[in-house]
Amino acid sequence: YHTKDEKVVAVTVTSNSHDSTVCFSSERDVLYELCLFEVEKRAAKLLEKEGKRLLHASSVEMDGRGLLFPATSGFGKTFLTLVLLNNGHRLLADDKTFVDPARMMIFPYSRRLRVDRRSVAMFPALRPYLRSPERRFLNFKAKYFIDAEKAWPGSRGSAYPLSCIIFPTVWVNAESRVVPCRTEHALSRLLTSMKLFHQELTRAETQAALELATKVPSYNLLIGTDISAIEKAI
Repeated sequence: YHTKDEKVVAVTVTSNSHDSTVCFSSERDVLYELCLFEVEKRAAKLLEKEGKRLLHASSVEMDGRGLLFPATSGFGKTFLTLVLLNNGHRLLADDKTFVDPARMMIFPYSRRLRVDRRSVAMFPALRPYLRSPERRFLNFKAKYFIDAEKAWPGSRGSAYPLSCIIFPTVWVNAESRVVPCRTEHALSRLLTSMKLFHQELTRAETQAALELATKVPSYNLLIGTDISAIEKAI
């Protein structure tokens, strides 16, 4: 329908007669993100019945191993993912990752990368995006929405065994450093990464976080300013 100044498109997302949401926007990319957000919530509920858990985390395949990067916004998980993609490794998911704690598997989630201007400028494969405007979704910082497969052809991975959990943090030193993460700290941060999608965690979700924290090696990665040294540190 049309308002006084612009055309607005509305889409209804529904999984049953008791669960529907109307998304509307005058911008195509914003409407896409709104619809995707609603679909993700419903998909997560269905996949949880199969034992899969949705975490606020990015993930990549590196030498046949699945690496999980749980972190809140601004801690460098997408930047770390970009560094590894640029070095020829495969993307499993950005920002939201589905994990099966019982099978210790990471599953691919073909969702567009959300990248800020500073990070886009650091990678030659992404610089063409600087010619287009950034997009803002809800109240989040304006970013570029990037299809990793277009930027790095062949970079999409399949399901891989979860081999390592890495909690990234950006720091001011040039050198990147990896240090072991204590189990109780890993558990706390995994629970935080699950709380993004749930107001209250169930017993099953808490147990899933405990399984991951106790059975998968966990490390803290201090991401330095020397990009070439990040992969070596991992």
